[in-house]
Formats: sequence, C-alpha cells, structure tokens
Amino acid sequence: MAGRSNIPANNSALIAIIADEDTVTGFLMAGVGNVDLRKKTNYLLVDNKTTVKQIEDAFKEFTAREDIAIVLISQYVSKPLL
Repeated sequence: MAGRSNIPANNSALIAIIADEDTVTGFLMAGVGNVDLRKKTNYLLVDNKTTVKQIEDAFKEFTAREDIAIVLISQYVSKPLL
C-alpha cells in the first residue's frame, strides 16, 4: 500500500484474526493472541450478533496498525461480506 511504512524489524509483527469462536480459540491456544496497553486485541470474535459494520471496522483498524503484518479472515466470516 502506498504511503504505508514497513513492518517493524524487531520481530514484533502480529497476526490479526477475524473469525468464528472455534478459529479464534485455536489461534489463541497457539499463542497468537495479544492485548496491548490500550486493551486493544488482535482478534475479533464473530458470532451471529456481530454486524457487518463491526467486521469492517475491525478490518480497517487491523490494517492501519503498524504492529500487524497479516489479517486472517475465516471463510465463515467472509461469506456475508460478499
């Protein structure tokens, strides 16, 4: 993306996850979860009450953060967005 700085070189890049409960739980158990000092997480747990706007806002937030290198969106979540 034009104008975006490079991923930090101090090996602190994260994976962000927008997914259903099972997928998020699996990644958290693998140690991918992170909560920063502002209480911001690197995941959004999507259920049947989650709105498309909440998913879009999370995606925009994750892609704007400099500490996130990859945004993973599960197929379960992406279908309503199409």
